[in-house]
Amino acid sequence: MSVDNPADLRALIPGALACWPSAPGSPIGVVVEVATQQVRVMFDGVEEPQAFSVHAQVIERVLLTGMVRRASTGAIGMVQGMTTVSPPRWQVLIDNRLVTVAEADLRPHVLEDPRSRMLAGRFGTARQFYLAVTARRYENEQATNDLVSLGESRVDLKPHQVSVVHRVVTSYPHRYLLCDEVGLGKTIEAGMVLKELRARGTAVRCLVVSPPNLIRQWQFELKSKFNETFSIINSQTVKYLRETQRYEGNPFDAYESVIVSSAWITGPEWAKLATQSDWDMVVVDEAHHARARITGNRREETLLYRVVRDLVSPAAFSKRAALFLTATPMQLDSRELYSLVELLDPALFPTVEHFERHRSEVPGLNRLVHDLSEHGFPIPDVESRSVIDRVAGWLNLEEAEAEARLSDGRTSVEELCAELSALHLLSEVLIRNRKKLVGGFMPRHAHRSQVDLTKDERRALDAVEEYVHDGYARADRTNDQAVGFVMVIFQKMMASSISALRMSLDKRRIRLEQRALEPTLGKRAARLVADIEEGMERDDFVSALLGEGAVADVEEANELTRLVALLDKVPVDSKAETLLTQLRVLAEQEPNPKVLLFTEFRETQEHLRRRLEELGWEVCMFHGQLKPEQKDAEVDRFRAAAGPSILLSTEAGGEGRNFQFCHLLVNYDLPWNPMRVEQRIGRIDRIGQVDTVQVFNFWVKGTVEERVLNVLERRINIFEETVGVAGPRELIHGL
Repeated sequence: MSVDNPADLRALIPGALACWPSAPGSPIGVVVEVATQQVRVMFDGVEEPQAFSVHAQVIERVLLTGMVRRASTGAIGMVQGMTTVSPPRWQVLIDNRLVTVAEADLRPHVLEDPRSRMLAGRFGTARQFYLAVTARRYENEQATNDLVSLGESRVDLKPHQVSVVHRVVTSYPHRYLLCDEVGLGKTIEAGMVLKELRARGTAVRCLVVSPPNLIRQWQFELKSKFNETFSIINSQTVKYLRETQRYEGNPFDAYESVIVSSAWITGPEWAKLATQSDWDMVVVDEAHHARARITGNRREETLLYRVVRDLVSPAAFSKRAALFLTATPMQLDSRELYSLVELLDPALFPTVEHFERHRSEVPGLNRLVHDLSEHGFPIPDVESRSVIDRVAGWLNLEEAEAEARLSDGRTSVEELCAELSALHLLSEVLIRNRKKLVGGFMPRHAHRSQVDLTKDERRALDAVEEYVHDGYARADRTNDQAVGFVMVIFQKMMASSISALRMSLDKRRIRLEQRALEPTLGKRAARLVADIEEGMERDDFVSALLGEGAVADVEEANELTRLVALLDKVPVDSKAETLLTQLRVLAEQEPNPKVLLFTEFRETQEHLRRRLEELGWEVCMFHGQLKPEQKDAEVDRFRAAAGPSILLSTEAGGEGRNFQFCHLLVNYDLPWNPMRVEQRIGRIDRIGQVDTVQVFNFWVKGTVEERVLNVLERRINIFEETVGVAGPRELIHGL
């Protein structure tokens, strides 16, 4: 359509393009609000809108003519005419096709190549030319120096962190697994890599994928320590962009620095939009959640794995940096590590069989490098000829040359160790520092807290164990995966808390009786079963599975009624009493102690909260069902508590959160995954800890916890043999 009144093209209205001619660079932005006294404009590259007095008349409407560029896609087109005045929309010819585009998504397209500037008569002065040449010289120096931004961060960098940053930045295409032990500062390393790559102009657009409970912490640390402003994108952000800003493009293109929740981005719509955006760098925190289980020809991938695979796809290998942060890249199986390596460098191990073959050779190489690094040559209590043969074999040297280099002093041995380490193919994409080698950490001690059950408790738990055993058998006969996992939960609860067990059994009884009226397994239950592996890490999953995974069974409901009544007759909770007794002793020995306690179950957490409040301690709660601001408030309250205080946390606090102001940790119940043990302890055993770390491991004699200790010991060997000692071995020995 044509515009009858040319004044309409000059009016400042919401959605119109405006500029500030008198400001440096004449910034352009979109009018977001026009009031009687003021107009508010969101300028490009600015996070908050800026207000101007209407009477000052410093803001002008941008007149769109000739060539324009879409801000959302970068497409270049030619303006044909305005279609609507309010909101302002234009008809634009793009790729020989007429499209209608909101004015807010258009920008004047100015050709800046030398020929166009000369034809347009846009010449600079001699001083501008000199300044441009000087700036380009400094830019080239920054791009070629090893590290240029170390002094720009507000953090006390450690030598091992500088080493990690140097290695990633100088190794193209900057795609690594950062697997430092918990507490060594992987977030700092990632922030420094980002800062370095941005100084070189190679990481303008960056996406951080973080667990939901850590997105605000990431945003705070990137801003406070590196002065990098990141926007959190979620459903509310998208709604604001579309409804308030009238932004019609991909929401991920609206910002250059973005943080998203790993749970939110797995939604089909958001995953598609995120992968369509062109990123220079992708950071995935707690990357072990993006995993694939490989069994024979069967491959099971988590939703997050599929999203991350698309974000760091082979097509983007040469142009997209990628950092995967995790202290525990393998949860249970070595092939989980392979699935992450495969994303970063698909050519490093052509097949999983190649990876497994190399992994089987690595332990001998690891031990050889470790012994030579620690003791030099000869190695105490090791036959020298054996060492010479192994070095010669690994490096394809003559024995005489290997012996000469080993005997040529410390520097020569260090050079040999570097050559041997290079044979470890995982070192091409994986970096792991250990506290033992980094040094400077406080010692840590593990204490075993055995719980002896009363006769009443033992009688009740024996009855529950018989029910669980029958449930396993029924699940096996009927191939009912949901029932099988419900029985796993009950078996864990038997060692956690009588109260939690009683509540969960009763919840299942009620649901079984309700299912008598709706006997089919719902779609939600099917989804829960499909997501069981990831779900066990969420606080709300257990409750949902107990309810949705129930199919009408009058006989089972009656048995649960009997068990609940039996548990109600148990007068004492020996495990809770043991905890209370030890806390009373602790309060006498240490003034105003702070204790971080982990449990796997919300029911146990609530039970302990009631008991500990009776003791007079300040009790703080941390679990996955709290909103982000509530979690932050509970952590702040725990940190600021003046008297005896305890933070009761589920696994939601086992990742990413920093509690180095506390040095006492209680594993009230033991996770069956050894990597969870390391994650828990790493919350307090980290940079900044000034006291000896004390870990108290509770275990109930005669329950599954007594048997799980050997399993933990065996499983931790998988990771140790592949990339080095995982960390909490001494804590398992202490159990």
